[in-house]
Amino acid sequence: MTNSADPLAVVDAAAQEYDRLGEAYERGRQALITAVIAALKSGEELEAIAAKSKFSARYVRKIREEAGVPPRAAGRRPGPRRTPPRKRSA
Repeated sequence: MTNSADPLAVVDAAAQEYDRLGEAYERGRQALITAVIAALKSGEELEAIAAKSKFSARYVRKIREEAGVPPRAAGRRPGPRRTPPRKRSA
């Protein structure tokens, strides 16, 4: 910035940049919330989602509640059934 710059023009340019970055931030935030909801629906652990998303566990719970996703049942994560290993005959 030089001394000959119009101070109001500088303020205007900074305000436009602020608006542009704010819009990009909000788009990114919404994309992250959408990804968090998808992870919750797939049965991922809330704490793991919070750690990866950089949201607090409390905020991830709030997102889960607002999205109507039921809490994950305690215990092992649902997945494909595992068959026990076959016993070898001696």
